[in-house]
Amino acid sequence: SNEGKFLYDIGIEGPGKLRCPTGLAIDKFNNLLVSDCEGGNVKVFTLEGKFINSIEGQATEFQIPWAVDVSNAGQVFISDVGKHCVHVFE
Repeated sequence: SNEGKFLYDIGIEGPGKLRCPTGLAIDKFNNLLVSDCEGGNVKVFTLEGKFINSIEGQATEFQIPWAVDVSNAGQVFISDVGKHCVHVFE
């Protein structure tokens, strides 16, 4: 809350369960993107915590997605410390 009161947890159970969240960003659709280095994916949630989807199994599979960021133009950048690169998505 605005007063700093705890509201809720995200990613603690179900298909959106996070194993080792290491980075997060808000995309152009106002979704929360969370890199999960042990899960090998980036999970997408609403800001209220509802799991939407995972970014995984793409042409470039992640090894250890560490951080995620979004540009002003809406591109998503995911650093992958396992592959020593940054994956870029539109």
